[in-house]
Amino acid sequence: MTITVASSPASFGATRATVGVVPGLLDAERVLDEVRRAGYAGIELGPSGYLGRGRELGERLGTRELGVSSVVLELPFVIPDVVTTARPELDAVLDGLDALRDQVPGPVPRVVLVDAGDDRRRASPGVSHLAPDNWSLDDAGWDRFARGLNAVTLHCRRRGYVAAVRPRAGTFVEAPAEIDAVMRVCDVGLCLDTGQVLIGGGDPVIVLREWSDRVELVYLKDAIRSRMQDVIDEGEPTSAIWSREVFCALGDGDVDCVGVLQQLEVVDFSGWLVVEQDLFASTTDRIARGISDQRRNRQFLKGHGF
Repeated sequence: MTITVASSPASFGATRATVGVVPGLLDAERVLDEVRRAGYAGIELGPSGYLGRGRELGERLGTRELGVSSVVLELPFVIPDVVTTARPELDAVLDGLDALRDQVPGPVPRVVLVDAGDDRRRASPGVSHLAPDNWSLDDAGWDRFARGLNAVTLHCRRRGYVAAVRPRAGTFVEAPAEIDAVMRVCDVGLCLDTGQVLIGGGDPVIVLREWSDRVELVYLKDAIRSRMQDVIDEGEPTSAIWSREVFCALGDGDVDCVGVLQQLEVVDFSGWLVVEQDLFASTTDRIARGISDQRRNRQFLKGHGF
């Protein structure tokens, strides 16, 4: 088992929803400095261009000896011929990874694919496991989904990259049964996001045990189940998951993080383990506390042998 631990810009409040919108966010240089200082060996690239592009990005990572764990791409897989529609964006992402491969250390990055869901699912996250017949795709929908996801996965493979689908609340890959369905109908790896599995009604240890041969990378994330229940009870959209700070520092929530780490040893997992806390960057004080959280998260892993 060889695990390389990475961080994520989202752990410092930098997401597609905040970059260029929320004042006071840390710039790329500061984030990379904090990631290295905390003892991480790599980072997810985060929002397009946030950490830099081309040679500038390679130099920023290389001088800090940071690898690239992953890049995340959100696509509506149920739309016919999504691979053609998304080809320019997909190739731009893969071209960017090509440019970095000889400049940074660590395992080869994974392409993390996230379903875009739809308005109905985004308005009611975390409920699909409670009434799957009312929320999940029907057979025709899963057939469209499989065609789209398999086409994107094959394109990544032809370019030399492994793709992995990542569960996320408010999408068609949220509940345990939906994760199982994707694994059955699609030739794609699994990005195990422990926090997202929990708030989707699942147990990440069980998902890891059942699909260990398909897990390509792990996003270790803790979550507070009661806060997610508040989102559900109040009928709030996915944005409330972040504003209510459902995700928390490792060990402060309801994810069995130690059990996940133990199961990774059992299945002899090797590859990237990304620590992601999804910080809600509401104030400069909260961003500063996020820096402290990421140091603490790294110490949590070191305390358990990682």
